[in-house]
Amino acid sequence: MPTPPHSLENKRPEFSAQERTFIAQAENDLARQYRQEFIEKSIQLLTGSGAVDPKVDFYKKFFYRAILTDKGQDDLTAIAQIDAGKFPAQHFVHKQGFEAISKKQFASSMKTLRLSIARSVALKNQRAIATAPEKTPFSLASMNIKEALSWSKLPPQWLSLDGGDNNTLFETENNDFVAKHTQQLNALKPYLLNTGKQLDHLQAKQDKPGQKALVQQWKWLSQRSDRPLGAILDDMDNKYRLKQTWEDYPKIIADLLHGVMLRSLMSFPEIDRKDPVVILGGALSVNAFQVLDNLICAKVLSPDEYQRSESFRLLSSHDIKEHLEQQGTHFKEMVEKNHEQHMGFNALVMEFNNTDAENFKSKEAIQAINWGAFIEDRTTIGDFTIESISDKTTLLEEGREMSHCVFSYLSKCLTGDSMILSVRDPVSTQRLATIELNKDKDDPEKYVINQCLGFGNEDVDPALRADVDHWMEKINKGVLPVNHHTGIGNERDDMLAKIAANPLQHGHALCTVPYQTDAVYLAYFAAQASLPKGMDVDTIMSARVPAFYDFFQQTPLAKELNALQALSNSLQCDPQTVVRFKIEHHLETIEAIAPLWKHMGERNALVDELISRYVGDLSVGQLARTVNEHLGQQFGCHFEEGAIEHHLEKGGTLPDPVYMTPHQELISPADVEPPVKAERPLSARR
Repeated sequence: MPTPPHSLENKRPEFSAQERTFIAQAENDLARQYRQEFIEKSIQLLTGSGAVDPKVDFYKKFFYRAILTDKGQDDLTAIAQIDAGKFPAQHFVHKQGFEAISKKQFASSMKTLRLSIARSVALKNQRAIATAPEKTPFSLASMNIKEALSWSKLPPQWLSLDGGDNNTLFETENNDFVAKHTQQLNALKPYLLNTGKQLDHLQAKQDKPGQKALVQQWKWLSQRSDRPLGAILDDMDNKYRLKQTWEDYPKIIADLLHGVMLRSLMSFPEIDRKDPVVILGGALSVNAFQVLDNLICAKVLSPDEYQRSESFRLLSSHDIKEHLEQQGTHFKEMVEKNHEQHMGFNALVMEFNNTDAENFKSKEAIQAINWGAFIEDRTTIGDFTIESISDKTTLLEEGREMSHCVFSYLSKCLTGDSMILSVRDPVSTQRLATIELNKDKDDPEKYVINQCLGFGNEDVDPALRADVDHWMEKINKGVLPVNHHTGIGNERDDMLAKIAANPLQHGHALCTVPYQTDAVYLAYFAAQASLPKGMDVDTIMSARVPAFYDFFQQTPLAKELNALQALSNSLQCDPQTVVRFKIEHHLETIEAIAPLWKHMGERNALVDELISRYVGDLSVGQLARTVNEHLGQQFGCHFEEGAIEHHLEKGGTLPDPVYMTPHQELISPADVEPPVKAERPLSARR
């Protein structure tokens, strides 16, 4: 006869009602004993003692995950193992998606959960007696079961403060270390967890080369010659400015792709462009449902695809961040790409906008895109001066001169969500720092300093920061007058009416990328190059915005991008080089690239061959005449007088030769065979 649940209350009062019921429902006394032992062992694993803190629900989650399926039904396999006196560890980890967890690793994961529980209780106690923390704490306390299993797959020396097998992040009581490195550790955590999960998968497949390659990615963390973890994190931050720039990494990729996605909406003239693309505070947005209605009416999408309408939206920086954190393992590579991205962003933006005269070269168009100055005049603060940045040109100049990515904040400036200011030397007017202000969430007429950084995102001089803080205090006390209504608007900007009349046609003025030009190709491939190995733009789009991706794949833009990728593969160079070649030579079609590339490759190979053959045997003048004679006979062109002589005597790159007729006309448009790649890297660039 089964033991009634209430009979266990006196024997084990710490057991919950659910646990007592679980024991009582066993078929015989032996099974009831095993169920009780299972509960006792679970408590021991998760708490390190025989008692459960009633404030903590981690144990309850483990208990229910152990005896129930994902659908909330009895897990008959687990219960059968428990009733036979076996602890269902392997079955449990398989349910969590792991295939190769050893007994030692399972015990380690339970210890991790136990320490996480302790940290969680400690944090709750701190929050009960303290004000809100200044920084988001390192999220070890929120470790769940799957994360703990992933963590157990990582070599302990990776996470040790001193490089040994002990004193890991979970075991340390050095709160100063955790507080100092919170931002780096929070950035690192998801990629470590993905690595642990991937190691488990590779070990289950017995893929030793794959395991070795994966571990090699973390060589910088694992082979540290007894250097403490803090020193490694500090070195990384000093070199790559991780704390200052990491949050911008997905934002810049999304910024590049925003123009790509808007350009794709231009592909179908059947869509009424005035409705699906709207302007919100100066930034372009997409009315997803209107787009879907128009696409279906235009028979671009089938009615069946309308079922995915809730995911028809543009890819956001949050989508990219989440995808990287859920799938990525190449942390060091991403840190390096993020650094390169920040260093080269302004040059890339200049290159984008040099393809579009209206967007940047037209003085009237530039002045029209103005979101209003936060402070009207240059103001003295202590030993420095400060001035507002309120137009596209000045924002780009600030980023270029300070070597950071402030131009990627264009949309936030347009909407009034960010106010950007430049701190300068009062005598030389040299730029010393760039400030981003945000409105206080509780009071829209008060402000907080979100960032105050120097050249290349370096920390600013403490004296400068103190003066900025003092200036900010005066503003928040109402002592200094400021404009509380920055952001683009109809009352300030006549050009907005033109954009509103046809958003996609003219909306590039509000975007980083002039997407109606070939810059859209550069933006797409620049975003692609910013992603780590194993990830690409199409994969992220299809996973995060599947309905939009279905549409995107049918656009002429997608076909053009595929053609450029295929062409770059055949030319054995990166796609951005091919796009730049198209822009440089003012080619109207992608089909015109290959024959011209071939023509120039053959032409320059001839020049290289002639110079190599006759240099030293002929005088400089004779060699120049020989080269020009051959070029004239075979290609209808020649170098201007003195060009070859200067190249031979001074070095450097030869300029393009002069054609008797435009050299594009010498090539049949139908001739699209892969070009002959020149032996010297510079041959195809002359």
